[in-house]
Amino acid sequence: ILGKAEIRDTASSYVSMLFDRKVKPGLLAKLNPLTDIEVSTPDDPRQKLKYLSFAFEQVKTGKAVGALLVSVIDVTQEVLLQRELSGAEARAKTEIELLLGVIDQDPALVQKFIADARARIEQINNELQNVRPDAASYGRAVNYVARNIHAIKGEAALLGIGAIENHAHTLEDKLTGL
Repeated sequence: ILGKAEIRDTASSYVSMLFDRKVKPGLLAKLNPLTDIEVSTPDDPRQKLKYLSFAFEQVKTGKAVGALLVSVIDVTQEVLLQRELSGAEARAKTEIELLLGVIDQDPALVQKFIADARARIEQINNELQNVRPDAASYGRAVNYVARNIHAIKGEAALLGIGAIENHAHTLEDKLTGL
């Protein structure tokens, strides 16, 4: 669980604070860094990734905190659903931005952009399907794809279609690494 030094240090400080009787339980709950912690078993590749949350209660003996009651809750489903929801919200936002960007444009220009982009994507697909298995051919294919994606990005920028421009830019960045 605590493979990363920053998590280990934060958790260590938090556990020390749990034994301070002056700190209010409500504050301890708010400061808890051990929520939605990614847990895996490196020795067992069949073990699925899980997310756990830890809750702590102070057990006082007299005026001192003598022990801690720890509850461990598997929140894997909640974390995965939250990530899925975030992804869906991001896609919906992108689609709305795309629609709003297109609404303000001349329909003929938008149709030409779509036709040109579709043609470029088909050309890219053909190039990738027919690339020869050697380093020089791979380099030429990557350059060809990059040039066409750059053209699509530029045309999208001219039309103010930020969503497509951003996706093309992300793809350009990935191609640069190749």
